[in-house]
Amino acid sequence: ALNVLLFSSNRPLPGENEAGDFNLWVVAHDGEAWMDPEPFMISVTEADESNGAVSGSGTVYFASNRDGGEGQQDIYRARLGSMGYEVEAIGAPVSTSLPETDVWVDPGERYLIISRTDETSGLGGSDLWIVFAEGTGWSAPILLGPEVNSAGDEYGAWVSRDGATLYFTTHRAGQADIARIVLADLPIEGPEGWISTSIE
Repeated sequence: ALNVLLFSSNRPLPGENEAGDFNLWVVAHDGEAWMDPEPFMISVTEADESNGAVSGSGTVYFASNRDGGEGQQDIYRARLGSMGYEVEAIGAPVSTSLPETDVWVDPGERYLIISRTDETSGLGGSDLWIVFAEGTGWSAPILLGPEVNSAGDEYGAWVSRDGATLYFTTHRAGQADIARIVLADLPIEGPEGWISTSIE
């Protein structure tokens, strides 16, 4: 079985010599060694695509400033269909005219954690927000509050495999540090069972 890693880079695309915009790249490990990285073709556009996250069903969520969004960086997803991946913008209320530069998706797609910058109702800089699945769409983002956010930048959300612990990058001490918090300790009202073992 292959293990695959998704990452973002502005390295030159195959056949090119100059670094360009940011794209998503895929690299596989065959059990003995890492293979050569290849661009994830849905991200090869004139825009930036970065911060990819993959759900348990294989849907890829990412941030991009491509056309079709609400403005600046927005959240998109690519679902595998019969003709390959189909990309769609995740519009309001998840994406806004402000930069949404980061996304983490629960393996069961029950919720997203996004980073939004310069929101007046935030705590300053980039803050982390949670968005719950609601029918075929998403709820309004809920600020994760001062237990997570500060006047500095917070981004890079990652939830542990058991669904219990949120890891994130914070600049509250003036430099980039990794912090963690137990999700159940946050005063967030989510759907029943949202804090539970992640769906494989």
